[in-house]
Amino acid sequence: MMKDRVVIFGGSNVDIIGESKKKINLSDANSGKIKTTYGGAGRNIAVNLALLDNDVTFFTGIGNDYLGSLMLKNLSDLGIKVLYPKPKTSSSLYMAINDGKGELFTSIYDSRAIDCLSLPFIRKDEFEIREREYLVMDSNLPNKLIGDLFHVFRIRNGVLNAYLLMRLLNFQSTCIQFGCLKEISTN
Repeated sequence: MMKDRVVIFGGSNVDIIGESKKKINLSDANSGKIKTTYGGAGRNIAVNLALLDNDVTFFTGIGNDYLGSLMLKNLSDLGIKVLYPKPKTSSSLYMAINDGKGELFTSIYDSRAIDCLSLPFIRKDEFEIREREYLVMDSNLPNKLIGDLFHVFRIRNGVLNAYLLMRLLNFQSTCIQFGCLKEISTN
């Protein structure tokens, strides 16, 4: 069976999830459990498409640190071609604190590594990108980069062949801002 050739633009980070055993106490340490996993919308999409035996190229930001080297090895071991600028920053981290019921209480996202992904860096591999059947962008990319990608990669008879996996309101405002579409029906 022919593999689909997919290029993905998106975030990759290490998720740190803490869950309190009880109601969150804002004035003291909270007993609970903490786990770490790989995450990021773009990374998760890339991994799942690779596990479905697709040919995946992933443009992302990976930090210049130990966590970044582990994530890069994990993605490479799955057969994902990873293209990323070499930032002099740490890997992106997402830290979530869940309450005693497992519901998100608060979170912080350090996006410095993905913020280094730029159109000039991406355009170095423009030929490979244009050879792909599908382009995927996640909603964590800066709106300007999303707009630039729409304008640069108008392919297949002038129509951008992209599946945007975004929250509806973010998608709508970004696309209207960059002239990609006039309106979206939510029906």
